[in-house]
Amino acid sequence: MEEKYFNSLNTFYQRLHNNLLRDRIKIKKNSILWTLMGIVAKKSINCLKNSSIAVSSIPSDVLVVLEELGYIIQYQDNISGEKRYTITALGIWEFEKTKKNYSEEELLSFIQESVNFKIETLSPNNDDLLTIFSMVCLRCFSKDTSMDLKTDFKRKNWEMIFREAFSFLKENNTLKKGNRPIEDLFSSKKIDYFMSHRNNLQKISNDIYRNLNDKRYYLNIIDKNEINQEKLMFLLSLVFKDIPDIIMLDKITTFCINTANNMATLVLDNYKYINAHFDDIIKKALKDIYINN
Repeated sequence: MEEKYFNSLNTFYQRLHNNLLRDRIKIKKNSILWTLMGIVAKKSINCLKNSSIAVSSIPSDVLVVLEELGYIIQYQDNISGEKRYTITALGIWEFEKTKKNYSEEELLSFIQESVNFKIETLSPNNDDLLTIFSMVCLRCFSKDTSMDLKTDFKRKNWEMIFREAFSFLKENNTLKKGNRPIEDLFSSKKIDYFMSHRNNLQKISNDIYRNLNDKRYYLNIIDKNEINQEKLMFLLSLVFKDIPDIIMLDKITTFCINTANNMATLVLDNYKYINAHFDDIIKKALKDIYINN
C-alpha cells in the first residue's frame, strides 16, 4: 500500500485508539481488533461512530481507494445528515498486520478462544439435576406437555413435585455434596423464580432443555412422535451417574412412574406421554443405564 493511503488509514486507526483510551476501555494484547471483539456490540459501535471522520477531512482520491479495499466504510449521521467514514475490521486488521506484525494464526487463535467459538463443558449443579429429574418424571417432552408455571395452582403442585423429587434424590445419595435444603429453594422465592435462573441448563443438556420464555419449559426429546432413547438416557445419566444395583433401579423406576401417574392431572393439560407405553420407555432407559454402568 502506498504511503499516503497507509498514513490516512493510520489516522482512522489512531483516532479510534484514542477514543477507546478516553472511554477507559483497556486495550487487549495491544490490539484494537482484539479489544472491540471483547466488548459489547453497543459500546463497540459507539466507539466506531465517535471515531469517524468527515468526508471533507480526507482527500477524495484516498477515500476512494481505502473504501474500495474495504478498509473504511461510509455512513450518514442520523442527526446532522453529514456523510462520514469509519474504519472497518478489515482496515484495523490491515494496519495491525502491517504495523504490529500480527499473524493470521494469532487472529484465528483469539477467535477460537472467544465466547462464540469456545466449547465449554458445564457441570450441572443440584438445582439442575432436580429440574431434569422432575421434568422427566412428568414427561415434559414437548411444547404441548411443557412445564407450565402460569397459574398459582400449577406452581403450587410443581413445587410439590420438586420437593418430593428432592427428597428422593437426597435420600438415595444422588445429589452432590454441599446441597442446600429444599426449604432454601422455595422459602423466599417461588418456583417460577427458581426456573428462570436455570441459565446454563440448555448448554448442560446439549440443547435438550428449552425455555419458551413465557413461564413454560420442556425437554426436546421427541423425534417423529417417539422419544429419542439416546436423549432420554443422556438426561437420566446426568442425574444418575451410577445405578449400583437392581434395588436402586426399581426404586428410581417406581418413583418416576408413580409421580407421573399421581401428579400429571395437576400440572399438565396434555397426558399423551402418561401411559403404559411410555412407562416402558422410561423403564428401558433406566435399565440400560444400570446395565452400562
